[in-house]
Order: sequence, then C-alpha cells, then structure tokens
Amino acid sequence: MPGLEHILFAIYLLLGPGVWAALITLLIMGHHRMNRLRTDQGPMPLEKPQTVNILIPAKDEAQRIGACVAAALEQDYPNFSVIAIDDRSTDGTGEILDRLAAGEPRLTALHVPPGELPAGWAGKTNALHLAAPKAAGDWLLFLDSDVVVAPALLSYLVGLAAARGYDAVSLLTGIHGNSMLQKAVLPAAAGVWSMMHLVSVTNNDNRKNFAFANGQVFLIRRSAYESVGGHAAARFELAEDVQLMRLLKSAGFRTRLLLGQSLATTHMYGTTRQAIRGWARIYATTNRLQSGAILAAIAILAISTIIFWPAIIVGAADARAGHWHWLITSGVHWGAMAAWLATIYRASGNSRRYAVAAPLTFLFVLGILLYALVMCRTGRITWRGTQYAFRAAGAGKTG
Repeated sequence: MPGLEHILFAIYLLLGPGVWAALITLLIMGHHRMNRLRTDQGPMPLEKPQTVNILIPAKDEAQRIGACVAAALEQDYPNFSVIAIDDRSTDGTGEILDRLAAGEPRLTALHVPPGELPAGWAGKTNALHLAAPKAAGDWLLFLDSDVVVAPALLSYLVGLAAARGYDAVSLLTGIHGNSMLQKAVLPAAAGVWSMMHLVSVTNNDNRKNFAFANGQVFLIRRSAYESVGGHAAARFELAEDVQLMRLLKSAGFRTRLLLGQSLATTHMYGTTRQAIRGWARIYATTNRLQSGAILAAIAILAISTIIFWPAIIVGAADARAGHWHWLITSGVHWGAMAAWLATIYRASGNSRRYAVAAPLTFLFVLGILLYALVMCRTGRITWRGTQYAFRAAGAGKTG
C-alpha cells in the first residue's frame, strides 16, 4: 500500500523531526534573549556600589550550607553582608551557621525553631519574610543553600541591573548531578520546563503576563520588593520566586531572567528519587497546580519522542530491502533530539555527550511530568519534610 505508506511517512516527518526542528528554533531564540550576561566582558563598574544583602534560607542542609555561605562571603563586591536563616532544621544546619557567624562579622545567623511555621505560610517563604526586615541594603539577593556562586556574581548582577535599569534579575544556574542519570535527565527536565513556560519572554517588557524566575539566584531592588508586598504577597507559594517575578513585572518593574551557568552552580538533589520528586514539584507548583500546560507538554513530548521507536524499527526492516528513507529520517529525528539536548547541556554546564541518549532521556522526563500531573490532581505535596495540602491553585494549608 504505497499510498498509505507515503501518508504515514509524511505524518512521521511532521510529528517527529518536524516538531523537534521547531523546538530547536524556539530554544535558540530563547537563549538569545537570555544570554546577555557576558562574563568575558567583565563586570560593569559602579561609581558608588550600593549595599547588597544576601539572604540564604536553609532547611536540613548541613552537608551543603558551609560551601554555599563560604562562596557568598568570597564575593569581590565591596559592599555586602549575608543573612543565613536556619529554617526549622534538625540536622545541625543551625549549629554550622552559628559557628560560621561567630568568626565573620559580615554573616548573621537567624533561626526558625522546629514547629514554628505559621499557618498559611510555606517554609522558605516564611524564612525569607522574617529575614528581609533585618536587611537594610539597597538590593536583596536571594540565594538557595544548594548553590555555589563565583566571586564575581554580585559585581556582575548589580552592575548589570544598575547600568540597564533592571529592578530584578534572576539566573538559570549550572546544574550538577550526582550520577550519570542525573546529569542526563536533570538538565533535560529544566529545558522542558523553560520551553513549557516560554521563560525567555520574561525579558520582553511589553509582555506583562509572562514572568518567571529561578529562586536559586534572584536579585531584587529593595524598593521594588517592598512595593509588591515582599514574600508576604507569596506566603503560600511553593514557587514563590515565580510569583514574585510576576508581581514585579505586572507592577511595571523591569525584570530579567538570564543564563548564568558560569556564575552559579546548583547541586539540587542528593538522590535520583529526590530529583524526580523535586522536579515534579517544580512543574506542579510553577503551574500553580493547574494541569493544562503539563498535559500539553506531555502530549508534545510523548508524540514527538515515542514515535521515534516504531520509525527506527520500520527503518531497520526496510533497509534490508534496500529502502532507506525511514531509517535516514529516524536518524535525523534522533539527531534533532540530541541537538536540542546538547544545547541544554551546554547552557547548564554539563557534557554534551549525554545527548546521544536523547530518546531514552525524554522518556524519563515524561515520567516526571506524569508525576507532576498526579500532584496537580491530588493537591498534596511534601517538600523538605513539610506536607502541603492545596485546596485550589495557589491556596492551601500545611498539613
């Protein structure tokens, strides 16, 4: 049935290589919008450096908090201080912070005792809300405890924001994985997240409804932060960073989301299980437990990836009979998926050689998306030892 075969081949060409060609185009356009931080040009000089307070919330991060705080204190910026918040930790995080603060006048350690999370607040949001009034700087840099930053981070970010009139700048950091599986899957999950939300549109000042941030590295002008209500305005958001950026942009402040793998690296998860649950939570909460975008991502990724497998099997069978079009096209399909992933790996500071496993990697990402869909449907999320039961998108209570 030559006619039917031609139709099936055309459908495959459109839904397989065609979809990935479009995704590569969108990715390149997005990276162009976010790749404005050129470390080879050096930080923009400031005539009078404004004061910056670095705020670091930490819950049960005894293994990582020391490296995070040490890197924060090594900034080459001349006018900053650090406030680290022990958020109900039970593993010695608080003791580590007290010990570090005892010998460092630029470091202040605050403590939220176990069991003292107010009703209607997420843990990290509450910790930063308590710390912000103790920060007197012109700028606030929110830094996650699993992030290690380069000494030039503040100089670059504050210099850029001051020179170009930005009120908030957030970075997509490099991603460090503990295993080959994490190194392959975690950047891919981050790439799918960025495409799902069209995060590069954050940098279009005219698109007020599009704004995203990465709370791992998030610099905000203090006056802008207070103008939108600070973390109190996102008190029960597990994706408080995204909500703050949305509030800032909708209020008319200039916001930017930039690639910053050369200035900051994140070691997000200790185990693969934690990584899967963590990224499912990110998908669910940044969509405010609305399943529409997740369902769309599942549909696009499932069709454009799974279709590869029958195509290459048919291609291998046809090649024996001297017909190569299916096999060649499936090879192009594989190459397109790998090219998309290679771009993501480069932007996240990972080896591009993992891209060869693209057809398998995207199956893992599909699994994470399905897990996120379950979170959206049940409204129950456990994160860092705290259970959250959401009644509706963006609202809920701790459990």
